[in-house]
Amino acid sequence: MNRWLIPSLVVALLLGCGPAADAELYELDPAISAEELELRRRDFCTMTGARTTPLETFAHPEAGETPYLSVINGATRSLRIMVYEFNSGVLREAVRAKAAAGLDVRVILDRTQVSDNQQTFDVLKAAGAQVQWSDPVFAYAHAKFIVADDSVALVSSSNFDRFMRSGRNFGAIDRDLGDVRTLAKIFDADFAHVAPTVTCTRLVLSPIDSKERHLELINAATKTLELEEIQLSDRDVRDAVYARAQAGVAVRVLLASPTWIDANDYAGRWLKDRGVPARWRASPALHVKAITVDGKTAYLGSVNLSTNSLTNNREVGLVTTEADDLALVSRTFESDWATARDF
Repeated sequence: MNRWLIPSLVVALLLGCGPAADAELYELDPAISAEELELRRRDFCTMTGARTTPLETFAHPEAGETPYLSVINGATRSLRIMVYEFNSGVLREAVRAKAAAGLDVRVILDRTQVSDNQQTFDVLKAAGAQVQWSDPVFAYAHAKFIVADDSVALVSSSNFDRFMRSGRNFGAIDRDLGDVRTLAKIFDADFAHVAPTVTCTRLVLSPIDSKERHLELINAATKTLELEEIQLSDRDVRDAVYARAQAGVAVRVLLASPTWIDANDYAGRWLKDRGVPARWRASPALHVKAITVDGKTAYLGSVNLSTNSLTNNREVGLVTTEADDLALVSRTFESDWATARDF
């Protein structure tokens, strides 16, 4: 039996905030008071909870490999890396050097992308890294994240490939210890091919909570809703977006070219026929996965708005309410929207 096919009540309990979550918070800060525990619990367990340190968000193609190199090169003890495609020579060499220097380097590469990942697999393994193919329980190990020294993480929608310099993507460096430890726990479980125990988290994780949290985010929109996505094929998400438009929310949907992602032809026309503004853009190629709600909340990460990505893949994303993050996502959306074509 697929270990992810567990009752929704159990999922709710895993994501709830109870004694296990409190134990994690005490581990983060043993001196925490009862009052502070209650406040921190809210932040630690809800996707819009405040972080102890603001994110450092960035956009591709402008950022290139620079944020990734900063995290990799800054590691002094360990690196955990999970990525769908890894064929960037620049990043491969940076990780190889860390493994050769004796750091604890562990890497999970998607097993379905052997043609793209084999060289990296071989080079890193020869340098002393522990490298393995992804757990077959996932349709795809589509997450893209790095954890360095158990103190900093990087979460992105970009694979470690040519799209870093040519495609539209978002990413963030995350120094919040709660987020970092959750990502380390996810990685360690996936490396061991066991299901992780996530008592609560502000992260958006497939197949654990991402569909529920995407729908929660979309349904919260009361004024504006902007989606800049590689695709929109999940029916429940599409219906939720349309429901917001029917409720009077100003909705705009920007998708990748339908000549690249053929499902977007149907999605774009479906939205257009119902009066929802929908456009597509070919260059830079939209590999992005981003949602902005009421100009106050934004999602970014690896989750595509497809049923597979939401429920069958390993994916990682996050939500931010920080003004600088929102400004970057909004500014990028407006620029891309202005030069996009209507369906």
